[in-house]
Amino acid sequence: MTHRERATFSRALFLLGLALLTAVLAACQEGSIEPAETDTLADQSSSDTTVGDDDEDLLAVWTCPPQGPFGGAVGETPENLQFSDCDGSVVGLHDLCGANAGLIFNFYGW
Repeated sequence: MTHRERATFSRALFLLGLALLTAVLAACQEGSIEPAETDTLADQSSSDTTVGDDDEDLLAVWTCPPQGPFGGAVGETPENLQFSDCDGSVVGLHDLCGANAGLIFNFYGW
């Protein structure tokens, strides 16, 4: 194995270990998942707005559990993917509706 191949292998092994560690830590974090608080901006009356105020289009209306259409295209809701946590309990993606979340996306091109 040449030095270049060893370096590439070491780098790939490090990234794989880092991804595995991140997945384990995310799945095993302690604490309960609290739903997000309601948006106070959505509760404002129309008398608080000014003429020409376009902010009403920026407020998102969230529904839990999420509604379709389900799919992978932009604007569609992801299907209810299910994963096992550290205790072996099944956790569905839609069960986390309203909770804070993080997305780790890895893309590799060799």
